[in-house]
Amino acid sequence: KAEKEVWEPWLSRQDGYLGRKIFWDKEKEEALILVNWKNRKLWKNISIREVNEIQEKFEANVKTSLNLDINPLLLTLPLTIVASCAFMLPVATPPNSIVFASNLVPIQQMVRAGIFINIISFLYILLLSTFYYPLVL
Repeated sequence: KAEKEVWEPWLSRQDGYLGRKIFWDKEKEEALILVNWKNRKLWKNISIREVNEIQEKFEANVKTSLNLDINPLLLTLPLTIVASCAFMLPVATPPNSIVFASNLVPIQQMVRAGIFINIISFLYILLLSTFYYPLVL
């Protein structure tokens, strides 16, 4: 809804805009947006300042729609980092897979070591997202 109210009207007023397609995956709640432009030069002529202004309007619209006091997009950075912290699983990283495939380290030992790394990573990301990210972003 926020995308249609903010980005669509702005895009339709730009020179060279030919249309867009939105592919929505209801199961994962993910979207892929493809924007068609007449040529690259017309797209490059749009100032980054103008794009940033529209993005700020979009973020404000999302905040209002979700009844949030914070920008919901700020949650994406810590969530993205946390999703990559699966250190205790054999398939989490290529080195883990190689070590597990050697049959020299049992899965229980990997879980014992990995759980502490996961907890430390979680706490580190929690501290960063609470104190540091609001200052930077």
